[in-house]
Amino acid sequence: MKRKIIIAITISLMLTYACTKVERLGPIIRPATITKPLSINKYTADFAAGDKIYFYAELDQEAEWIITIKGKTTGARYTIKGVSNIIDASNAVWEGYADVLPSFKQEEAVATLTLPNNPNQISKDSLTIITLKNLDAGGIIVSDFEHYNPAWASDWPPTINTNTAYNPPPDGNNYLHMSGTAWQGNPITPYVDYLTITAAQSDVNYGTYFPLSIDPTKIYFNIMVYNTGTKTNLRIALMENGSAVRGINIRPDWVGWKLISVNYTQFIPDAGVTTQNPDKITGVQFVLLSDNQPPQSAAVSAAFDHVIFTLNGPYRP
Repeated sequence: MKRKIIIAITISLMLTYACTKVERLGPIIRPATITKPLSINKYTADFAAGDKIYFYAELDQEAEWIITIKGKTTGARYTIKGVSNIIDASNAVWEGYADVLPSFKQEEAVATLTLPNNPNQISKDSLTIITLKNLDAGGIIVSDFEHYNPAWASDWPPTINTNTAYNPPPDGNNYLHMSGTAWQGNPITPYVDYLTITAAQSDVNYGTYFPLSIDPTKIYFNIMVYNTGTKTNLRIALMENGSAVRGINIRPDWVGWKLISVNYTQFIPDAGVTTQNPDKITGVQFVLLSDNQPPQSAAVSAAFDHVIFTLNGPYRP
């Protein structure tokens, strides 16, 4: 009798296990595929005339996608990301900007569509940039350093360099270069040199003041700086009503050229300065200091380019 009961229980358990369904914890994730390859609305971009480039493609399902545009000569890049199965003018547009330096030039640019969840799916198309976007539109240029102005104030005049040393310049053909050795003289200090550019000495003669908003939160100071490989400390001061009253320090620790954008409110005021008067900025002062510790007297240098104020947001290269 016991044997019959054991057999019956065993058969019952086996039937119960056999009838149990293994349920999925979630949907099966199938990699997306490109069903309509990447295409572009036009194959010559006249950005100076306001052209916008739209991209088109289709996927077999909604998925994450990335379009990367790369200049064949400059290596400039711009990235567009989205999640959808349709890529069109509503979610994939390019107006000629780059994500970071360098900016695009008149060159061929290749656009590549990739899917992060299916790396084997790649689609490409290309276009030619025939004119460049006016990146300075709406900005207040201090200088792009294509020419040296003898009216600029300095102890030892810096040089305007061509694209031979720190190649290529991020803007135009030239950049400004300051260099020297600190911890010399009496008293010894980290000071090397300075350069002051007033509103009247800028590339556009603005008169006494740069034409800036009275709202400090809307104003951005932008400068392109190269890491020369020396222990450089570049102090930038905003001069209001003729006096340097607030500043920032830049110590390059990157490779090549980099765009630095700083909101006016991030500049540190000098002791005793309690007001913010961006509409009273009369000049910009660049002071080259050494980050070497005394009594080291190794030479330091700073290379920078395209100094510009922008409103309502940082400069877009």
